[in-house]
Amino acid sequence: MVNRFIREINVGVDRKERTQIAVDETVVKIQGHLCFVWAAVDIHTKELIAVDVSAGRSELDCRFFLAKIKSKCVGKLPIIITDRGPWYNCVQDTGFDHWYNTFSIRNSVERFFRYLKERTRVFCNNINGTFRCLTIFVKLFSFLYRMLRGG
Repeated sequence: MVNRFIREINVGVDRKERTQIAVDETVVKIQGHLCFVWAAVDIHTKELIAVDVSAGRSELDCRFFLAKIKSKCVGKLPIIITDRGPWYNCVQDTGFDHWYNTFSIRNSVERFFRYLKERTRVFCNNINGTFRCLTIFVKLFSFLYRMLRGG
């Protein structure tokens, strides 16, 4: 039932010109193993642009996620605003301008993660399932987040 629903809820994000996007990642455990949820939020519209789950927090994972963001942009590439994680060193290599910021302007992406963490706290921040279970959970959560935020 859930798999059929996942196929049906393909909520697309419109390709449009964007000026600033906040990108961040957070840790979620699957049976005690660390997995990472990546998110990108348009700073001006507060629109959730992309969410992805990966088993690592490397430069390669970051490049893959930035390619997803690039596919949602038209015209001049936006400025990507991140914290100082070493995996973000590749941002300028992918064509984006890059700013570092740890507070204020990145609040929208931090808020998304706060809501996500509140929901995973029910599982003691440790989902007893597979990587696929976490991927489905994040897809459903981001769908709900977009619908409740009006996007």
